[in-house]
Amino acid sequence: MNVNDYGQIIVNFETQDRIKVSEFSNFLYYLKVTYSAILKYNLYEKYNGYKIEEIIGNEERIRKELIDILKGKMINKSNLFRKEEELFITEISKQSPLRIYFKGIILIIILAFILCGGNINITLLSSTKIEIKLDRPIGEGLQSLKNAFKR
Repeated sequence: MNVNDYGQIIVNFETQDRIKVSEFSNFLYYLKVTYSAILKYNLYEKYNGYKIEEIIGNEERIRKELIDILKGKMINKSNLFRKEEELFITEISKQSPLRIYFKGIILIIILAFILCGGNINITLLSSTKIEIKLDRPIGEGLQSLKNAFKR
């Protein structure tokens, strides 16, 4: 996988009866900030060229490395939104579990979701399609993303 690989990531969140609109919108905001920060500050460089098998099982180490790098940066969230770095949602399904289909740079999306914390299960479905299962609800993922940017 490298930073030029675009594809689809299907993310399954832990089941919740209901989702607060404020948590959902803040989660999407912080996910976009994280996605853009990883690109802007080249946080992906160490993992560029990794095979998915090299990421699976190393999520906790990768999370700690990314947080350490982010904490050392002065990040202005408002300067991170650039058109060429868009992250797209192509579908949302609120069955059980909540499932969101993202389109963007595969490696960057995976790294952003690793920062969400908790146990993460990554499955390679094809060369351009990956599924991620998170064992936590959106609110907890949101808190982990916010914490990653605290100094």
